[in-house]
Amino acid sequence: MSGVFARLRASWLISAILILGLGLRLWGINFGLPFMYHPDEGVPVRIALRFLQTGNLNPEFFHWPALLFHLNALAYGAFYLGGWLTGRFTRPTDLGYPDYEMMAVGRTDLPEIFLIGRGLAALIGALTIVLVFLIAREGRGNRAAALIAALFLAVEATSIKHSHFIRPDLLAIFCALIATLFAIKTADDPRLRNYALAGIGIGLTAASKYNAALIFVALVAAHFLRYGWRGIARKEIYFAGAISVAIFLLLNPYVILDWQRFTKMGPGDDVNIYSTGHPGAEGDSFQWYVGFLFGTLGWLVPFAIAEAALVLRARDRRGIALFTFPAIYFIFICQFTVHHDTTILPIVPFVLIFAAQFLARVYDFLAQRFSTRRVALTALLVSVVTLLSLPSLGTAVAADTRLLQSDGREQARQWIYAHLPRGSRVALEAYSPYLDRDQFLVDGFYGIQDHAPEWYIANGYEYLIFNQGVYARYFADPARYATEVNRYNLLFARFNQIARFDENAYEVRVYSTGVTLPAHRADARFGEHFDLVEFVGYEPLPRRAGEPLRVKFFWRALGDKPEPFQVQLRLLDAQDREIAKSQQDLFQGKGWRPGMFDDVWTIPVSGDAMPGMYRLQVNVIWMRYNFQLPIKTWGGQPRDDLILDAFELHN
Repeated sequence: MSGVFARLRASWLISAILILGLGLRLWGINFGLPFMYHPDEGVPVRIALRFLQTGNLNPEFFHWPALLFHLNALAYGAFYLGGWLTGRFTRPTDLGYPDYEMMAVGRTDLPEIFLIGRGLAALIGALTIVLVFLIAREGRGNRAAALIAALFLAVEATSIKHSHFIRPDLLAIFCALIATLFAIKTADDPRLRNYALAGIGIGLTAASKYNAALIFVALVAAHFLRYGWRGIARKEIYFAGAISVAIFLLLNPYVILDWQRFTKMGPGDDVNIYSTGHPGAEGDSFQWYVGFLFGTLGWLVPFAIAEAALVLRARDRRGIALFTFPAIYFIFICQFTVHHDTTILPIVPFVLIFAAQFLARVYDFLAQRFSTRRVALTALLVSVVTLLSLPSLGTAVAADTRLLQSDGREQARQWIYAHLPRGSRVALEAYSPYLDRDQFLVDGFYGIQDHAPEWYIANGYEYLIFNQGVYARYFADPARYATEVNRYNLLFARFNQIARFDENAYEVRVYSTGVTLPAHRADARFGEHFDLVEFVGYEPLPRRAGEPLRVKFFWRALGDKPEPFQVQLRLLDAQDREIAKSQQDLFQGKGWRPGMFDDVWTIPVSGDAMPGMYRLQVNVIWMRYNFQLPIKTWGGQPRDDLILDAFELHN
């Protein structure tokens, strides 16, 4: 009977721990909405929506495998079905794509899309708690160690942080823990079923994140620890390998069907990125990861190391199999220059399991020595576990609270809408506040320092928006990024800072360039991809009776495409009848002119033209193909034509 009560008590405790972990992961998932401040969430959201809307399951993006995209597409499909049944949606395209101007600068008209994706991430993150409980219990058969490990993960701040984001990190960890659970089972229970389930877990892990596929070493270790070199001839390990490969290819068929794209932007490209550098996240990776683990997990790290040493000394097959992945994975990631907390995150559950097992081991040792003091020892264990959990819990609560608070981006966004004129030309960098392109003419750059001050003047940008999400990473290490820091300092010195915001310790700066633009502005870009020429604005010039109409046009060449373009001008009356027409070289015979330029254009007008108000239609002709270029607004909306108003003719 006491065993029954013990199991019931354990069930209640793990349920409470799971609720705590889920609550911490759900708290704040609506952060930022309807704006998107995370740099990566737009990728899986757009791909999943495209899966649902087109039925084309080629992600055309291979930096991550496709399992995350499929799961989100299924969740969005269920959301769409519910909306269709209630009359909210009529077709899948009603689930609109978010609008992204630049990395971490975007807006969605349907926040539920992000809430669903983030909610799924939070749920998966919470379910890892259950897997950690099962693995810890499987490893030593100790329910106390399992509960302690589950509690440690439930309140672990970094895992909680990344359970708020639509990224594959927690999904990969969840699948890796499934693989681990059945891999360590094979050390003592080599039934084909356990190998098959471990193989499925490995395949799902590889389908979530390429680097986490190293989890296969746990199964290999368990297999050879049981069979020794005889394991080479055992069919089980090959069976598990075949299943894992089949699962990966089933979920990622386009790594073969779109092999050329996969080789360009798949794991090979990721290795190149991690080997060459990423601003603000490069240097001695071993030192950074060790500092991260001790800084976030504290005493749990030495406890885990002590337990691993005891496991190795005792030649515990399950313990060694459990230790193999974090050890090899840690060595692997330390070979690269670039480091992120998401990269080290797969190790964290294993550290927590080993730390919990060490505490349970110490408790068992003391309980055997002082059998009459079990109540006191239990109270001591609970106190130690509580003290070890509180720092991470406090960090997680503070982070969740901060997620729901506005920061300098929102403060800056509201100020910009209140103080910058509608139609202002703005250049902003990644992680900046979102600006509606229907109100501002916005171009995004990863970093404003990509161009010199004169370039922004030449291209007609009136305002520049800087934020610490980009420039702070350079100023944090001025020796390494001396060139970038110098470029930013030149920009800060050259232009006038008109506003600065730092709410919630997030700094945004707004600078004015002092550029003078025409009084009459337009919103038009020409080209098949709207990337050839921009019409900035115009200024009508004085005209006497009998003279041609003269207008000063302001253009901006986009990029460097020295093609033969001509401008066709049609003067229209109130009934849209053509009164006069002119067609001239866009560059007035001066060749391709980068940046913004202006020239005077003339339209001959017949002497018998009636006085009154006229309009001017502007088209750009690509002479190589005798093709009239399509037009689009800055906000991305197609325009049928570009009509300039209010030209008055006098007798």
